[in-house]
Amino acid sequence: NGKNDLTKNVIDITGDEKPVFDINFGKHKKYSIDDCIPLAFGDFNADKVIDIFCRNTKGDRIRIMLNDDRSPTSKEQFNINITGIIYDALAADFNGDSKLDLFVLYKEKFDQIGYNGGIFWGDRIKLNVLQPLDYLFESIPTTLDANGDSYVELLGMISTDKKNFKPACVYLKNNTRSTVEILPNIDNFRPSST
Repeated sequence: NGKNDLTKNVIDITGDEKPVFDINFGKHKKYSIDDCIPLAFGDFNADKVIDIFCRNTKGDRIRIMLNDDRSPTSKEQFNINITGIIYDALAADFNGDSKLDLFVLYKEKFDQIGYNGGIFWGDRIKLNVLQPLDYLFESIPTTLDANGDSYVELLGMISTDKKNFKPACVYLKNNTRSTVEILPNIDNFRPSST
């Protein structure tokens, strides 16, 4: 009937075998998540299955889509609005409470220089209100344990005066915002244009 052998094998699986690829995947509405652009991934509810943090196409809402090992679809656990346009996000345990938090990079005005940053502290069920940080980010920072204290920090090009971006580290442990630590002996991360 016009199908090649590979297509027949993928579609005609029986027994306990699970298909790796279903040629009709895109045609099934049950596999799609409407109005959801994935930004970050992590195990939000601690069930050992990776969940999705996404934003809507308008860019003003974060959604947490939970996955489980019994269903091919995600279900919405929680959503929260934000004033501004969300550009990116990082999921990590920033405060050391063993619960996933979400750092969000957003702009309050479309034409502003740099990005605002803020933290949603998580509790495995929902995210709290956005806690804005008092500085701007040039781009999405990197997450790492910069000082070896077992807490995740943000490392990137950061501006404390809303004009000049310098390599810096932001410490967020215990749900507090610390001052930015400007990194010493680093004049410029950007390559020269020569």
